Amino acid sequence: MSAQVSVSRVLLQQKQEIRELKLMMTNLLEKMDHLLISQNPNDNGRSRMASPGLKLPMETKEDLIKLDMELGDNEELKSAIGIALSLLGGKNVKDIIRTILRGLMSRQLRMQYVAAKPTREKTVFKQHNTLYRFIIELVRSCCTREQLPVHTEKDILKFASLVFTNSADEDGGVVERKKKTALKRAAVAKYLKKSRGWYP
Repeated sequence: MSAQVSVSRVLLQQKQEIRELKLMMTNLLEKMDHLLISQNPNDNGRSRMASPGLKLPMETKEDLIKLDMELGDNEELKSAIGIALSLLGGKNVKDIIRTILRGLMSRQLRMQYVAAKPTREKTVFKQHNTLYRFIIELVRSCCTREQLPVHTEKDILKFASLVFTNSADEDGGVVERKKKTALKRAAVAKYLKKSRGWYP
């Protein structure tokens, strides 16, 4: 019983930390957007950073595709997103990649992706070429800033793959999956019991 309480407490704490992280990034992006507008407004008084209606983490594939296109020639947007996503750093490269991808994409969106290897019913993150290259360079710059070894692209891709794969287990995903498995087993057991009753 105490183990269950402990797991529940950890999950609640993680949810709260994720909410705080999302809020922090949203506030930071809004402040940077206002700063860019005041320093370098374009013809309609809005900064180029604001043009995609940016809101992190991204919720849909369409948002990600739009960001991928916007990043190509928008240095202000790259700078703003880079600062927001790398703000918390990390104790190692895995931690940095996890923080960046969680900040960039919602859990539901990450569950729809794989890093590089095409998989049935999943979208390959690497196909968003501009965004992918941006994330690789962002991870490397974070490692340099945190005085960590700078990993190869292959290593970064491998760790990113784990983030996508494990997304379903976040925010109580493990508990949820165990409940579904237990319900399925109970339903099968009930069916088999009835079947044996009908055919002695």
